Amino acid sequence: MNARFSKPVIPGDTLTVSMWVDGSNALFRTTNQDGDVVIDQGGFYVRLIKVRMVVEAQTWPRSLTRSR
Repeated sequence: MNARFSKPVIPGDTLTVSMWVDGSNALFRTTNQDGDVVIDQGGFYVRLIKVRMVVEAQTWPRSLTRSR
C-alpha cells in the first residue's frame, strides 16, 4: 500500500474513502468532511491465495438454547 497525504488530517475529522478496483490493483482517494482531498493517488495490490476451510457442525450447549 502506498499513499501520500496532500493536506493535514486532524483527530476527529470525518474521512471518506473512494476506491476504484481493477483486478488485484486498487486506487483510492480520501476526502475530509469539507470535501477537501487529503490523500490522493493512493494505491495497493492484493494477492489472493487459495485456502481450504473445514467447518465442523456443532450443536448448541443446552444451557445456551433458548426455551420456547
